[in-house]
Amino acid sequence: MKKNFEKKSGGATLSGFPVSDGLAIGTVVLVKVERLRPPLREISRNEVEGEVARFKNAVARVVREISGIRENLKGLSDTAEEELGLLLDAHGAMLESARFAGGIERHIRENNICADSAVLRVLDGIEAQFSAMKDSYLAARFEDVEALGQRLLRVLLDRPYLSLADIPTGSIVLAEEFSPADTVQADFSRMAGFATVHGGVAGHTAIMARSFGIPAVLGVARLFDRASNGMTAMELICLVERLA
Repeated sequence: MKKNFEKKSGGATLSGFPVSDGLAIGTVVLVKVERLRPPLREISRNEVEGEVARFKNAVARVVREISGIRENLKGLSDTAEEELGLLLDAHGAMLESARFAGGIERHIRENNICADSAVLRVLDGIEAQFSAMKDSYLAARFEDVEALGQRLLRVLLDRPYLSLADIPTGSIVLAEEFSPADTVQADFSRMAGFATVHGGVAGHTAIMARSFGIPAVLGVARLFDRASNGMTAMELICLVERLA
């Protein structure tokens, strides 16, 4: 369930999932990296093999990135290391699966669309299936599938990842979401707390927040409506409560 917390300075009440309890007062740091959703791009039959090769090169690069992330897990807590390790294992399996990677290649070949459009087609299909699940925990697992899809899209479109290693100490970070790579590369010792637009109580971001003991609220719609860099954000985090 969601609980309300009040953003006092703007007079607004926003709703989110409090996933890690605590009290934090700090200065806002906005991290705005949108979810990538490029427009559909069709290709000619002559371009199909080249686009398949582009996709396979992106997969190879993501495999290397996952290997690098796994090396960085060694400095995390046991809980965080286990959680992200399992997630990376799942990502590696998806990159070899007929449903995910194979499905993307089939869309390229059968529908004459570019690799990034094919990634979105597969993600949309999987999201529809997960959304129909009655088990909320299983339905939330789409967050992990989409994290891999977004990673592929960033490689295909040559887009940067978040930079969370050099934020000022005592910051409260507001972001669209944190990917597994973002959480591994972040310096959580500098964060007083954080809130995101996307994410839920069962995702990797929630588990990382609890592991590091950082107050956090996820799934907050309209989070950026009145927020700005440098504002004091006690009101964004201070009413975080433990979920019953």
